[in-house]
Amino acid sequence: MDWSTVGPAIAAIVAVIGLAGTFYKMMNSMTCRVTTLEAESRLFWTVLQPHLAQIIHSPNHPRRDYLVDRFNETEMSNAELTELAGLLDLNIKENCDTAKRLASALLLGRVEATLLKRGAPRWRN
Repeated sequence: MDWSTVGPAIAAIVAVIGLAGTFYKMMNSMTCRVTTLEAESRLFWTVLQPHLAQIIHSPNHPRRDYLVDRFNETEMSNAELTELAGLLDLNIKENCDTAKRLASALLLGRVEATLLKRGAPRWRN
């Protein structure tokens, strides 16, 4: 056996183990950050979403109001989410009230994220 190659081989193995440990620590730190961000995001939407619904509600659009309320309260089908996304998008384009447009845009982002998370096809082209 050639002992001159054993030293560098052991050094390489130790370096790989050191890098693996560093990588593990980095991934663990990232996982903690993502978990914290997810919890903060959930809290943000839990507080904000009902207020968005109150801003968006109007007596002229009972179907949109019904879907917005359902989105806040229960699990919805992809078809209902797609319908809600279209109605919110229409509200953004047609409404002159800045608060309603902003509330619709925020809720539309949330609906789109829900559809994306489920792997549903894009609701608009």
